[in-house]
Amino acid sequence: LNSISKFAAAAFAPVLLNLCMIAALLTAIFLDGGADTERAAMLLAWSVSIAGVVQMIWLWYWARKAGFRISIQRPRFTADVRELGVLILPAVFGAGIYQISRFIDLFFLGRLEEGSFVFLALADRLNQLPLGIIGIALGTAILPALSRFIAQKDSGGAQRVQSNAIELGLLLTVPAAVGLFCAAQPLVSAFYFGGKFGMDAVTNTASVVAMLVIGLPAYVLVKVLTPGFFARKDTKTPVYTAAASLVINIVLNLSLIPIMGVAGLALAGALAAWANCVMLYAILHKRGHFTVEPDLFVRIGRIMISATAMGGVIYGLAPFGQSYYNAGAFARIVSIVALVGTGALVYFALAWFTGAIDRSKITMLTRKQTSQ
Repeated sequence: LNSISKFAAAAFAPVLLNLCMIAALLTAIFLDGGADTERAAMLLAWSVSIAGVVQMIWLWYWARKAGFRISIQRPRFTADVRELGVLILPAVFGAGIYQISRFIDLFFLGRLEEGSFVFLALADRLNQLPLGIIGIALGTAILPALSRFIAQKDSGGAQRVQSNAIELGLLLTVPAAVGLFCAAQPLVSAFYFGGKFGMDAVTNTASVVAMLVIGLPAYVLVKVLTPGFFARKDTKTPVYTAAASLVINIVLNLSLIPIMGVAGLALAGALAAWANCVMLYAILHKRGHFTVEPDLFVRIGRIMISATAMGGVIYGLAPFGQSYYNAGAFARIVSIVALVGTGALVYFALAWFTGAIDRSKITMLTRKQTSQ
């Protein structure tokens, strides 16, 4: 589906997993108010398996509707299958490196103060929101277009697609990172404060959020740069850079955790992501596949200026809502919407007037839509 630029069905598939898990939790509450925690855990486990089947049926239906006829046949070891095996093997090792990185983080977390795993997990929820919406979406969307341009030997088209993806990614990710950094305490308090999650936990989680989001633009850039290799059937290089960044992450963990605790672990991951991003770009540039042009550098600078001004506004306004961030649900929602909304208004106004937003592209898109 992605290969023919039909992204909606696959993008919706994770929602089905969430719906199944929510249904399992509601069932546990309906049966006994959630008192039997073992049964609740079993219901959740079953919901994951059921969701897998539901997702498969969902995607099979949309693939069939798009014209694919998928049937079970006797496997044949054709030249195309061999080529797929050669390409996919490094990607499997790449996924393994990610899992190894998670295990290493767990190793370090197990030696930190109690609650560190929770602080990191909850902080990562906030970090994953813009990453999932922007980074993964961009990386998925540009791969088919890049592959088409490269197959047609249109290097200019490939350069343009990747440049536009970087510009759009940073236009949305940089303010998200700055906003999360400056509003970490209010956001964590509004979302998580209550019950056993007291102000000490809020402070610890907020510090982890602030360190995690330093790497947010890098994570998105990695998602945008990696298709530049995949589209050229090079699945090995991203594995090598990921392995190198894993080593950097371990060294940084050993250096920063004794000083900063769980926040040091988050910062180590962020800096390692930037190292991976730099390596990927340097290799693409050296091979002549992609170069950041001067116009893009100027626009990135304007994005940084607009985001910095927005961060200053958020930092200055945040203390005024202090008594509302841990109040009732309505007060929390209104205070966070006001804080984030003001920041967004400042950022996009400055981005428009400074030229961080490319007006010509917006005009071109608007004309296309009007003509349609």
